[in-house]
Amino acid sequence: MALRSAFKLMSALCVFGSILTQGQSQLVIDTDEFSYTATFDPSRISESRFRELLIFSPYDFDVAGSQIDHQQVIIGYEETTDKLKKGPLAYSLESCVDADPRYPPCGTRDISDANFLANAQVNVDRNEQILAALNRLNVPVELRGILQQFRDSMTFYNTIERRRLEYLQTGDLQVLSHTVVTLDPLRICSKEIEELKEAVTLQRRYELSTKEWPNCLNTEWSRVSPAYRRKAWASFLRAYGISEQYTYKPVD
Repeated sequence: MALRSAFKLMSALCVFGSILTQGQSQLVIDTDEFSYTATFDPSRISESRFRELLIFSPYDFDVAGSQIDHQQVIIGYEETTDKLKKGPLAYSLESCVDADPRYPPCGTRDISDANFLANAQVNVDRNEQILAALNRLNVPVELRGILQQFRDSMTFYNTIERRRLEYLQTGDLQVLSHTVVTLDPLRICSKEIEELKEAVTLQRRYELSTKEWPNCLNTEWSRVSPAYRRKAWASFLRAYGISEQYTYKPVD
């Protein structure tokens, strides 16, 4: 199952407001798609701290530029009738922004481009920086379980991209055969590994390691990784005396 990225640009206008009323502050996020209002006591939690922690909420704010400790992150979000999954996703090797000075010219953004491996390394480095930011982040005790889920998610997706790059650099299939977090590709993705063994060109190796191999592992990760901890967020709200309301707006 594909996770929907919360990194796409929105045409809606997001408005963050802080209104002091009878010792309470109010944080408002209003877009074309939803409205969110939280009332809190600023003597118990500051507005800036609350905003920082909203990324760990059970909501799909779908706002471009989500950050964790100054690192811009992609937040994946998927909700079904019985399970909510939310967590950071890694930048793929193919990610490239023409206006971003970290990247050499993007070109075709695939293995056929002379700058592809250099740009891929930029993305792997970005993923490592996000994981480091998550590892040094401190959150209220009530949110530690959610933070750990975010770390696990980033570790998984970061490993996928890092292994892909190493494989494309070396051609060593063993790189893609090692355990990814708790998943064994040799057991789970044996068909995909066999197809990779038969790949004789760099283009074919690239195609298989970009689609079949990661898709196999992503599907299993989505199945076995735990659901978002709704009760943990509710405990955080109670602990800090926060009341909130999130409302989807009807689509015309």
